[in-house]
Amino acid sequence: MPEENMKLERKYSDEDYQWVSELLGRKPRGLYQVMKYHPEKNHPMVIKVLPYVEKAPFPTLYWLTCPILKREISHIEKDGVIEEFEKELFAPESHNLKELHRNHQSYRDERIKLFEENYEGWGIMPEPMQKILKETGIGG
Repeated sequence: MPEENMKLERKYSDEDYQWVSELLGRKPRGLYQVMKYHPEKNHPMVIKVLPYVEKAPFPTLYWLTCPILKREISHIEKDGVIEEFEKELFAPESHNLKELHRNHQSYRDERIKLFEENYEGWGIMPEPMQKILKETGIGG
């Protein structure tokens, strides 16, 4: 449901909303769009969320809703694979690290654009909250 100061055009179906609610075990906050569906079960696997939800910044745009993917990624994180991967690929001054920084900037730009397309202006939130959305990159 759109919040105050929004000019949102919804980009998901009632069925998508029900699926996401079931997969999350609660009503989704800030649901904007279903980005990817399970190839066999056809339920939402990845959703895009608005960057400002219930009068608070919501810097993570993409969320996994598929329980299989969430479980598998949780195992990878728990086993330290991500940390090892980062150490190997993102050495100081490496091409990969520079590309990571570019990806963070692109993500910030996407989040800013999504905010500006869906809200009536930055004045709806305090400056420290604006800074979070305008300056942080990918959270996870």
